[in-house]
Amino acid sequence: KAMIKKVERVLFELLEFSQSPITTQQLRQHYENKFGNAKDLPSEQRLVSVLQENFGQRIHLLGHGDSLRIAPQATKESKQDEQSQRDTEARVEHLLNAEGGKVDLALLENKYKQAFGISLGVPLLQILR
Repeated sequence: KAMIKKVERVLFELLEFSQSPITTQQLRQHYENKFGNAKDLPSEQRLVSVLQENFGQRIHLLGHGDSLRIAPQATKESKQDEQSQRDTEARVEHLLNAEGGKVDLALLENKYKQAFGISLGVPLLQILR
């Protein structure tokens, strides 16, 4: 069970510093760097089971086999952030469509503020990507 504690440490360190989902290969590599070797880590399939059994509430497993990725479980907060980001994108899209798709950014920011009573709060270019 010491291995599970070590996996937990490595897993959440990696997830914290990675901006995107990680692979089991990255997990193995980080484990090896931290603890000298990865001999006590189980085979790929068993490792996935261990992750699922022990950290299922805290992670998402995306895909499977060689394309398996591990992502942190979205907290309630980040789900709300995603939702408000989607709402903002939908509103901006609505305003863009109303302007025929061509509009200067300052004008769009102003229109957004008028239409929704709040300033955008997110860089427009980020939304328009």
